[in-house]
Amino acid sequence: MATILNDDVLYEICRACPASTLVKLSLVSTTFYTMAMPNLLRNVEFYRDLVMLLRFIHFILHNSTVVSEIPGQQVGGMQRFSIANPGNHVYKFEMDSGMENDEADTSSDCPIGEWAPLLAKAILLMPNLRSVVILCRFSRICRYSSQFAEALLSRPHLTSLEVDGFGATASRHVGEIVKSKRCGALRLKYICFNDWFTLDGWEDAALLKDDGFGSLIYSCRKTLERLALGECDMKNLLVGPQVVPDGLTGGSMKPIIYPLVDKIHLSGHLYVTVEEFALSFPSLRSLHLGNSSFVQQNSGQDRKVPFRNLVSVDTNLRILPSFLECIEPLPSLRRLTVSGSWRGHSNGGFSATHSVLTVFQNLRSIHVRVDEIADVDPWIAMSKHLSSLRYLKLDYSLRFEPDEKEQILNIINPEPLSSISVEYISLAYTLRKHTPEDENPVSDEIAALLYARKIKSLRFIDVSKKFYRKDLDFGGLVLLKETHWWKINRRVSSDDVENVELENLRETTGAMARDTYDESEGIPKECWHEF
Repeated sequence: MATILNDDVLYEICRACPASTLVKLSLVSTTFYTMAMPNLLRNVEFYRDLVMLLRFIHFILHNSTVVSEIPGQQVGGMQRFSIANPGNHVYKFEMDSGMENDEADTSSDCPIGEWAPLLAKAILLMPNLRSVVILCRFSRICRYSSQFAEALLSRPHLTSLEVDGFGATASRHVGEIVKSKRCGALRLKYICFNDWFTLDGWEDAALLKDDGFGSLIYSCRKTLERLALGECDMKNLLVGPQVVPDGLTGGSMKPIIYPLVDKIHLSGHLYVTVEEFALSFPSLRSLHLGNSSFVQQNSGQDRKVPFRNLVSVDTNLRILPSFLECIEPLPSLRRLTVSGSWRGHSNGGFSATHSVLTVFQNLRSIHVRVDEIADVDPWIAMSKHLSSLRYLKLDYSLRFEPDEKEQILNIINPEPLSSISVEYISLAYTLRKHTPEDENPVSDEIAALLYARKIKSLRFIDVSKKFYRKDLDFGGLVLLKETHWWKINRRVSSDDVENVELENLRETTGAMARDTYDESEGIPKECWHEF
């Protein structure tokens, strides 16, 4: 007797399936098609193929009960099955930067002037859209479709917007939409403008609270939780005139508060002071400065300000001391990601000030991007200030030749770290040239065992190696990554000799252990990922 599964059971099964399985299920029958398709459409991502994007646009338009006639050229063949209003199921739409160089865009079959207006129409048919990521052509799409920006911002459930560099046309469209309030009250929680700005002139790169993209940020200041910006002047978004009792504006200035922002990622100069920045973001917990620096305050007017909730910082070693000197009381940092030279301050490197050493005492997790092999030497002197450290990642940014075995062995030398009571270490490095599969310059397991024997407190270790392999299908070399995970088991023999053994871990188990140690108290793991 045939068993008939309830639709709810099929739906839950489909929710747990990967995309490849859902595609196969959708071809079985109309029943499986209607169950699988909503899950396939939930997160729509395009990485390289513009033709696939065009087919998706026509799929949304042709199966909508709202649109009856589609202008433009048909792409693709007959559909075996159909689903009504597929746009209702799209929650995330992403166009990756890999589509930027797609040759199909330059062909006469699909010029951007034709498909940009169609994309705007398709977006309008996605009422449940929560997240939009467009990392290519955003400015050009807005130039060829005056309705595109409004289509995006009018989505009632939209909370996340990430775009690449903005141009004058796109910025003007967004400013007009915000000023006219045609899209109602905007409630974005995450706004990201990457650092490929295309505006000409410094004045155009300033973000203004009553114009362009700056007005979008300002209008969402009560709901915004995360913000990512490239180089731009954001002073107008952080400081405004003080309003006196008679309704006029006085000569003094006051901070503009963004009460919910707890994560900021910056990738360019800020053109604001630490004080202006801190007063506008009182809830800030995680700050990515990179190589960005703040404007120095005028002599005699320096005021130290608190970052009361700051627990995670990503910055350059050269910038860290000056940043901390502007803060009082010092933040109780739990996680620190640093890059740059560990050499002396006189050589343009790291300066171990009192503020830095005080902050180091509370750190539980450190990520270090090491530029030179000799950069690990200062760890010997710094180890006594890292009494709370549990997790350490060393990412060697230099790429080494496969035959330079001696240099790679220097990388995995645990001696400078032997006095640090760390429980988890992650090592990462890259081999520069193509490495034959049967040639391994150094065993990752040997490296792990060296660290395990030298650092007595170590319980887990992983080693990540990036290397090049020849692509048999397309030719040329591709960069691959290989990671091994181990748990360290220690046993003391009857003659008081410690035996150290490595237990291989599956990727899921190893990643779980790493995330447990890397996660500082009170910071959700998702708050750290790179934008």
